[in-house]
Amino acid sequence: MTAKDPKADLWEFARARWENEPACSFADLASLLNITKQGVGKRARKEGWQKKNNGPDLTSKAHAAADARMAGAQASRGEGARGASGEAAGVDAMPNPGPVDVSEPPPDRLPAATVSEIASVTARADVISRHRTEANAARAILYKSIKTNDEGLAKKVKANVEALAKLQEMERKAWGIESGDEKPTVVVERRG
Repeated sequence: MTAKDPKADLWEFARARWENEPACSFADLASLLNITKQGVGKRARKEGWQKKNNGPDLTSKAHAAADARMAGAQASRGEGARGASGEAAGVDAMPNPGPVDVSEPPPDRLPAATVSEIASVTARADVISRHRTEANAARAILYKSIKTNDEGLAKKVKANVEALAKLQEMERKAWGIESGDEKPTVVVERRG
């Protein structure tokens, strides 16, 4: 009977973390496993590790988590989607809880792949929630420029919104988060 590798569970966690987290690197895992990043890379090549950062299942779960977070925040404030004042919520209205810390191995009760998927979904939900908050903040400033008829503020809003849109687009690509506006497929059926 062969002895089980004492680090087998840690390696399972490391692999799941690397495959599911876009920002996780071999260097991150090397410090967790207390080995060199070349050692991590060697094992990854041997076992055929592959990044899974843009799965549609993860994205849909992340959108659902962000929706639930937003609904919970609004319910706790006793507001509808547009807030108590009828205007879009500002930056402070929906605080971002921050990234999930997955630097330590998971508890024994959950497999590492499950913990890593949860962390990956939560991290993506954080990005989606922040994007929604930023959009609401930009909308609030735009409404202010319209109410005050301030042309200078309107120009600043335009420049800031364009920069924010580019930043969010880059971040969605980096995290593998689809924007939800995929092009529809058209099927033409020809009959006799």
